[in-house]
Amino acid sequence: MTIDKVSKENNPQIDAFIMARIENAHKLSEVSSEITYQLPNDSVRNFKEFFKSLDERKQELGLKSYGIGVTTLEEVFLKV
Repeated sequence: MTIDKVSKENNPQIDAFIMARIENAHKLSEVSSEITYQLPNDSVRNFKEFFKSLDERKQELGLKSYGIGVTTLEEVFLKV
């Protein structure tokens, strides 16, 4: 999951929000106004409620947008 923040400032509320709702979520990077998290596949059943809550609190958390994707084998290979 990639999040685009309104500000480049560090915002620990975003981490707290995600970690409280998605067990074993892992922050991969935070560069400028973009944060990337790895969300475990076994938490998929929680995604509907998680994204609903995220949409409701988007402005409060200072988020511009967010997106999710599935990592391809090619991306893993290129990273290694």
